[in-house]
Amino acid sequence: MLRGEIMAKSTESNHHPLYPALAAIVGQKYVSDEDFAVYAYSRSVTPFPARIPGIIVRPGTAEEVSDIVKLGNRTSTPVIPRGGGATIGGTPKGHPSRSIILDLTRMDRIIEINQDAMTVTVEAGLLWQKLRTHLMDRGLYTPPPYYSLGIATVGGTLSGVVGGGEVEQWSGRPNGGTYVMDFKVVLPSGDIMHTGSSGSNHLAKSYMRYSHGPEVTGLFVGDQGILGVKVEATLKLSTYPFWNNDCYLFYRLEDIWKATCELSKLECPPVGTFFAMPPAMPQTKPMLDKLGMGDVWTGMLCVVGASKEATDRTMWRAKEICEQNEGMPAPESIKQVSHHVCMGGADIPPNMGMIGGWAFTEYRLPIGPQTLEHIKMTERRLEESKEEFGKFKLSGIFRFFCLGAQQTVIMAPHVFINDPADAVARSRASDFFKAWTRDALLAGAIIHFPQGNDLGDVAAEFYEPHYFDFLRTIKRALDPNNIMNPGVLTI
Repeated sequence: MLRGEIMAKSTESNHHPLYPALAAIVGQKYVSDEDFAVYAYSRSVTPFPARIPGIIVRPGTAEEVSDIVKLGNRTSTPVIPRGGGATIGGTPKGHPSRSIILDLTRMDRIIEINQDAMTVTVEAGLLWQKLRTHLMDRGLYTPPPYYSLGIATVGGTLSGVVGGGEVEQWSGRPNGGTYVMDFKVVLPSGDIMHTGSSGSNHLAKSYMRYSHGPEVTGLFVGDQGILGVKVEATLKLSTYPFWNNDCYLFYRLEDIWKATCELSKLECPPVGTFFAMPPAMPQTKPMLDKLGMGDVWTGMLCVVGASKEATDRTMWRAKEICEQNEGMPAPESIKQVSHHVCMGGADIPPNMGMIGGWAFTEYRLPIGPQTLEHIKMTERRLEESKEEFGKFKLSGIFRFFCLGAQQTVIMAPHVFINDPADAVARSRASDFFKAWTRDALLAGAIIHFPQGNDLGDVAAEFYEPHYFDFLRTIKRALDPNNIMNPGVLTI
């Protein structure tokens, strides 16, 4: 079906109507409307439907991005910004066979490391792994995403599409963390502006995210790419932190939940994370089964701090909390897995590297009895779905974790499709996952990954009306022709 759609598009005319104009902007080498190219850009790793764009363009400068966006405005052609393709909420719909995919991965320079102001300025198409390695070699650090370091770009993560983020929250989305000092943004009009200190004073450097008026930088964090195209970001640096991690086993959900509640109140220097892994978690299940402990929950502690003393002191208190709530020190084999997970290098099933192989989200809930009930309901949903999952060769797991001094819990459910080529299995996994997301929203959750026309549509159902009107007003003011990721969040 997809191949037929692509071939139909390709045979109607030799090229997309904007091919000559786009080639004039970036060079013919960086434009393609060939069927294999648009197909490659039509999907993400999720089972959500493919959306066939019209043409792919790979700009190399902010000025080229500006010219492309202006062209989209003149011709009313949707522009879909794209980084590493690691989106997990479904690819934006745009206009089939017309949309321009704006692939930013050529823009991957580290522009400046300012060790006086302790900032790093990078282009938005830079992969996090490249940035992290470059900073580590210099003893420096800025919080990377927890997932997908090798494919997630700085711009994609800061748009709220995928990955981890701010050191204080270490979750799936940055949420306007204070480590973002400035964006250089191409607005939907094609104008280029800075959001931080260099925006409020054109003579100033990008050393501070605030300006003389309203704080604008946060408006573009997590905007799903509907308000503009991020072409550069300036991030706050620190010296490379000290890490400490440990691991405990719990026989009962109620015990690991009590530990989670107490750990969520623990002041940390600056990060403490407690991952609660269910018995079925693939990283630990084979070892636990071998030890005859197949029904045990695994609690993985991670503390990150500026000094070894502060990190060790917090870890001592975290271990005490685990032991007071019936936690048992894990054997060395499990501790090694815990270390790997806490350092952001968790072994993942091969499905997560296949197109259509898995669905995943994160959502945040407040500490309280209603959240424990939601966790139990999630367990029941998985148990009740086992027969259907088996029929379609699906499997599902979830984990939850807390972050120090935040009094919230982050849930992270996964559905794996063992045969991603099975369209019926992908469709059923998508339906299941949307239902799971809706259950979370009904429980009062905030979704971290609502990007796309799939999970985004579900999340948008729960907007408070005046909040939705506010977002729509901003979108219409900045993008009156609605060319920038049209339809995302139903806006």
